[in-house]
Order: sequence, then structure tokens, then C-alpha cells
Amino acid sequence: MQGEAEMNSESIVMLIAAQPGSLPDDLVESTQRATGGGTLRVLAAGEAVEWSSPLSPETLRPLLPLHTLDEARIDHLVQSAALPRRKRLLAADMDSTIVVGETLDRIAALHGCGAEVTALSQASVEGQIDFASSLRRRILLLQGMTVDAIGDIIRTITLNEGADLLVRTMQAHGAYTVLISGGLMLCTSQAASLAGFDAHHGNEVLIETGRLTGLLREPVLDPDRKRQIMLDHAAALGLTAADCLAIGDGANDLPMLQAAGLGIAFHARPAVTQAIPNRITHGSLRAALFAQGYVL
Repeated sequence: MQGEAEMNSESIVMLIAAQPGSLPDDLVESTQRATGGGTLRVLAAGEAVEWSSPLSPETLRPLLPLHTLDEARIDHLVQSAALPRRKRLLAADMDSTIVVGETLDRIAALHGCGAEVTALSQASVEGQIDFASSLRRRILLLQGMTVDAIGDIIRTITLNEGADLLVRTMQAHGAYTVLISGGLMLCTSQAASLAGFDAHHGNEVLIETGRLTGLLREPVLDPDRKRQIMLDHAAALGLTAADCLAIGDGANDLPMLQAAGLGIAFHARPAVTQAIPNRITHGSLRAALFAQGYVL
């Protein structure tokens, strides 16, 4: 989706500092000159700016001083000016995106199989093994765990910085927000409530007499289903993929990120950063609002 719109179109360039007040004026000016930028627009003083350029995103990106920006902990995003700027649907991953850490790994650690589950999780998010089979193996290792024990983990779920601000700001401007996770629905329910999402989707574990059976309700919510859920929500709202913002960190997010009008890799795995040009590497989820031109 993004690649099609980038061809032969003008660009919008954003520089976003990891910390408010740490955006160097001289670096902004030199980057603006290098990219043929127009009038500077301040999105947050000392934190985020943007400008337009007559160059297409694919022509402009090689002109950015990437090493210097990374050293200064400045995120850069480049979008086609032809696409809708403020998105009307947010599709977000949960683990390590909206919430801190991997909820399933924490649940497994409590059950005494943390190392095995974490290894499977890492291989899956790096794209080294098939997501669905990996998840089935991880859930099988949790067989016999009580729902009450999982509840102890669920109650400690913590949002990443800017998560609720992202959700509520977009909602205030008419957007629909949905949390789409390959993790457990037991966890997405809590995370969605904390951040204020309109809807949430996750995988359902089968439970008997208060304990996990080690099985999932099929079909597994895998990478392709994440993408399809986003598109189904968009269609139900009369929107297209161009109206969607998707954000995530793992290989299982790639189909969703690539289908959205704006896909953002958030503190992502190498497999994702190699495929998704717009990335938040240093900053918080506030950057996803700046990416849409919001002034904070």
C-alpha cells in the first residue's frame, strides 16, 4: 500500500526527538536543506517538526543523514503527501507496542516454563519460525495453569509511554481504534481497557475447570488474520487501507503494517525494520501522533 503511493509524489518529512526539548536546531536545518524542504512546521517545541518536499519518499530517504540522526536519537519519518494525513483507523499490536514487554512470556515464567516459551516467542517475532505453530507449542507448555494465576499477571500489565494519548487523541478526532494481537484475549481485554481502545482481538485459550487445557480455539489469529481484521474494520466503517495507521514490532505484524496507508515499526525487530521504512526507534508512541501532523 505504502509503496504504491510513494511513487511520483511529494513527501512530508518529520524529525522527532526521543525526549522533549532535545531536537537540535542545526540538525533540523541541515536535514531540511538536504531534502529540499519547504516551510518548517513545529509540532511540539524542541521535540517534533515537519516540512514538505517536492521529492518522492523513495528519492528523499537516501538524502537523510541517518547516522547523525541516530546518534542524536532522532526518529525520522517520510510519507507520501498523496495519502490521507490523519488516519481514521488505528490498528495496533499489543505486546512490546501498546504494553511493556511480552505478556505470554511473563505468564510462562510464573508457570515455570519461561525459558522455553521465551525462546519460541523470540524466534516467532524474528520471523524464524511459523507464528501459528509456535503459539500452539507455547500454549501447550501452559497446560494446567490456573486462570487465577494468569489474572495475577494481567493485573500488572503496564502501558508503554504515549499509548493512551495516541488512542484517545485519535478517537477525539473521529478515529476508530482497535487492538489486534497474536497474544491472549485474556490480556487484550485488560490492555484495551487501560488504553481506551474501541475494540480488541486476541487468541482464545480453552479452559476447563479453571485451568488451561493447553489448546487454543482455532483458527489462530496469525499475521494474515491480523491484516484481515484491520481491513474488515476499515470496510465496516466505509474506509480503505489508505485511512489506516498500523503499528507493531514483530514479524507477525508485517502483513498489517505493509497493508496500511501508514505502517510504523515501533522499537521493532530486525526483520521488521528491514521491511518497514517508517520507524519509531528512539521515541515513544507520541511519535505516531506527530506522524499524522498532530500538534502537541
